[in-house]
Amino acid sequence: MSDNSLNMVFNLDGFERIDDIIFFDQPILTHLIKNGRDYFKYLVDTEDNYDLFLLLEINRKDLADYILSKTSLYSVIVNNKNIGTIFKEDSRGLIIDSYAINPNKMLDDYLPDEDSFLSIDYSFNSYYRELVDSYNQGLYLQELRSRAYYLKFEPTNLKYRNTIGFIELSNNLLDNVTSSFRSFAKADFLTQFKDIIGDYDKLNSTFGSLTKHIDPRVVDVSFNSFEIGIAADNVMKDVGDKHLKEWAVEVVDKFKNIVLDVDINDKDADKIISRYSYEDRKKIFDPLILIINNKNVNFKIKDNKKAVYKKYTMKKEIRAKIVPDLPKEIKVDKDLELVNFTAVIDKNAKTKKTRINPEKSLFSTMDNTTAYITNENFENQGFSLDEKINIPVRIESQRNYIKLSTEYQGKEFTNEIHSDDLNQALHSLVKQIATFLKLG
Repeated sequence: MSDNSLNMVFNLDGFERIDDIIFFDQPILTHLIKNGRDYFKYLVDTEDNYDLFLLLEINRKDLADYILSKTSLYSVIVNNKNIGTIFKEDSRGLIIDSYAINPNKMLDDYLPDEDSFLSIDYSFNSYYRELVDSYNQGLYLQELRSRAYYLKFEPTNLKYRNTIGFIELSNNLLDNVTSSFRSFAKADFLTQFKDIIGDYDKLNSTFGSLTKHIDPRVVDVSFNSFEIGIAADNVMKDVGDKHLKEWAVEVVDKFKNIVLDVDINDKDADKIISRYSYEDRKKIFDPLILIINNKNVNFKIKDNKKAVYKKYTMKKEIRAKIVPDLPKEIKVDKDLELVNFTAVIDKNAKTKKTRINPEKSLFSTMDNTTAYITNENFENQGFSLDEKINIPVRIESQRNYIKLSTEYQGKEFTNEIHSDDLNQALHSLVKQIATFLKLG
């Protein structure tokens, strides 16, 4: 008997057999449970008159890892912190002797090989299938919590102690944060993928397909002032495109780092202004400003479970810079786009005006197209050319303007318009060329 052992009275009353995990002529490793706890009964030696077993309590993680072949039986035993029991069992199944033992002090002859990984698939066993599913769910939640950040709504009126009104929480607080996030996600997606995807309709439909995946997961809840931990779902098995999946995983944290930054400075504001339009910034920040202006509650944020909460606020000058109040006479920049129509018209119609019916026409959006300046364009403005010309003009749509450019006789001519009047822009190019050719 080892110095690390102790004589004791022992029996297996109350233990329930789940399965013989390893069986060669007789059970080698048996899974037992008692009072909701898991045990391994492991055959360590065989003598003429008895068999020698180790009974050892194991935790659910080690059990799941062993079933999934993530750890060996050797590791489960020698790294176990529980005190085990060595007992002798005769051919009648009676226990004739037993003693307690520290698993990591066992004789080497009693231990399995170091590479004693399970090589049998137990997924067909309902008990182990449920065990593994529960274990994986726990790991998934644990992984999400490790990446979560936390939002807290704290009442300022001590009359209500740490409680928040349900209507105020759902209508005025969570709804505003949700609205801000949705607006940010769409604006950020359109900005990042506009040049990659190109077609506006496809861009919108692609974003629509991602909305269910970018919904932040609530991974922790506390009703002390109402506190929630949220994180991005990084699984998203049915998002095949690598770049789309990367964006969908990152957008939840981008929202925290860019929008929920508790200390937005001038440099941060400039980046926000350069990346997102005024309309987008209004949709993103106005809901949060409503929360800031709510005197009944403090909105706080922390980066992780162990961090310290910081109050979400925004300096007035920063707020005015990001979402200024525009005077009525100042118009928001247009978001201009080129559209190509294909329609059928009646050449014998009495009216001289052509009306396009969108429901009966084909149209598509584009980033650029080509038009041509001909002799007719010059003649319409009172200029005459001796030679026949057909000058190609490149038309490109930018964020809030249309750019026209062409080259003639080695000189480049450009024009930018902030309206939808392409004829006016072409007239301007014709005048530039006419001035260059000294026509008059």
